[in-house]
Amino acid sequence: MKIMMIDGSPKVSKSNSEYFLNILSDFIESKDIVKYKLSKKVDYEDIIKEINTIDTLVFAFPLYVDSLPSHVLEFLIMLEENFKDNLKGVNVYVIANCGFYEGKQNKIALNIMKCWCKKMNIKWAQGIGIGAGEMMGGLRNVPMGKGPNTNLGLALDNLAKNINENKSGDDIFTTPSMFPRFAFRLAANRFWISKANRNGLKKRDLNKCIVKQ
Repeated sequence: MKIMMIDGSPKVSKSNSEYFLNILSDFIESKDIVKYKLSKKVDYEDIIKEINTIDTLVFAFPLYVDSLPSHVLEFLIMLEENFKDNLKGVNVYVIANCGFYEGKQNKIALNIMKCWCKKMNIKWAQGIGIGAGEMMGGLRNVPMGKGPNTNLGLALDNLAKNINENKSGDDIFTTPSMFPRFAFRLAANRFWISKANRNGLKKRDLNKCIVKQ
């Protein structure tokens, strides 16, 4: 089985989407995996050359205003224009992550991907919506499936099993394990205040409304 993984984060390196794909790779039995970053347009040509040879397509991207990053949408349109009806045997799996605590905030983005699969006449297999994506990406020293990573580890393990068996599954939406919502809000507020201070701003500056004259 040949698997193509596409990192849809606009970050050039060390993105959370890349991290989640790397963890998923460890759970997958097939070693015939190729990975590409949509942040590098030079990769588009290589994807086009190789996409007709794959059996499984895995996308990972961050949530942007209930949708996909614009460059990912542009890429999907390009695939639709050039490969519609040519990838009927391919299964599509998606990992979407957001900064909100609740993974279900990614539901609309997964539905967008389902609509794309329908237009492409390829099979939607399964999606994962990861809540608190920035936090989960910052817990790389915590073993997957342990502590706050328990729910995420179970979701990625389920996704990997379905990929290994070429099967479909129900969409899964995760929140951090053993980390309640109020604690997440406190941590998130401290993160932004700290970031403001490092950039010469104060807490009150975060509430300013900037209006262009």
